[in-house]
Amino acid sequence: MADRIDFTLFEFSDTDFTVTAPKDITGYTATLTFRDMRGSANILLALTSPSNGLTVLNNTVSVKIAAAVVSSLTWLNAQWDLVVENGSETLVLAFGNASVRVGITQ
Repeated sequence: MADRIDFTLFEFSDTDFTVTAPKDITGYTATLTFRDMRGSANILLALTSPSNGLTVLNNTVSVKIAAAVVSSLTWLNAQWDLVVENGSETLVLAFGNASVRVGITQ
C-alpha cells in the first residue's frame, strides 16, 4: 500500500525525505512526478533516479529536491506520486499533495 505524504516546498530551501518500499528495490528506476491534478497529462516537474534527485538503495528511495529547483517553480499547488519500476514490475510507493511557499526567508 502506498503512503500518503503531503508536504510544502520552501523557496531557498532543500527538501529531503525518504520513502520505504515493502521489499528490496535495488536496480529499480524511481520517478517522482508532480502534476497540476491527479490523472492529468500536464507534468509540472519530474525527478528520476539515479542522478536527478532520487537515489534507490535496498528498500528505500531518498528524495532530494534542491533549493535551486524549488526557486524555479512557477506553480503553487500540485499532486505528486513516487513510482519505482524494473521493466516487469511497477510499484507506487507514495503520493500526496505538495505546495510551494515563496519568499519565506529571502
